[in-house]
Amino acid sequence: MSEFGDISRMNLSELERKGQNPDREIDEELDEEIISGTEVSDEEDETGTELAAAGQEAAGQEADTEEVSVEVEDKKERMAAPNGRHYYIDAEITPKEMRSFLFAHNYRSPLMILATLVGLVWPVYTVLRSEGSLMVAIVCALVFLVLMPFSIWRRGTTSVTQNPIYQNTFHYMLDESGLHLELAEHAIDVDWSKVTKTMFLKSSAVIYTGKVNAYLIPTSAMGDRRDEIIAFIRNHC
Repeated sequence: MSEFGDISRMNLSELERKGQNPDREIDEELDEEIISGTEVSDEEDETGTELAAAGQEAAGQEADTEEVSVEVEDKKERMAAPNGRHYYIDAEITPKEMRSFLFAHNYRSPLMILATLVGLVWPVYTVLRSEGSLMVAIVCALVFLVLMPFSIWRRGTTSVTQNPIYQNTFHYMLDESGLHLELAEHAIDVDWSKVTKTMFLKSSAVIYTGKVNAYLIPTSAMGDRRDEIIAFIRNHC
């Protein structure tokens, strides 16, 4: 009886607060799981938002890159469209063609012809007439006959090997309107009326548009149509 009395005097509400109610503990655990699940879903939403923003930013960068590439392509200059009969010539200018051109260009001028004659005649004249200084005549002959040709030869070599522009392919087009050229990012169109002189060598055809301006077209790039192309140039100049 005493044990029953002790039990009857106990406060059941205290038992519940001490965790003796299983149903309430289960409800509390479920509430905790729901809350934690809500926190995880919030984190997933934030992560998804960050990934979406990163994807939009990457797409924007790709679009910018595409726009830049289009702008670069648009900056390349193009030669005029062909007019009537025309010839396309893709050529690479080597030191050989440049040296041949410089020798022909220089030694066809009256001044270089005179200098060469002086270099040849002066020493002979000095020996035969026994007049003047033979040493001076020999020095002049070496300058006119050795040093000047070597200088031209060297200039023809270095002008090609040391100038980056000659590392590109020269894209020529000859038509009824004139001479057209695409080189790297640039293009130029020259009417036949602007041509002042032409020079045809074994290794190249030279088209002058001034005393110091000329276009050099290697004949090796003309292939089997070399004679036909040279005749076409002659007829329009």
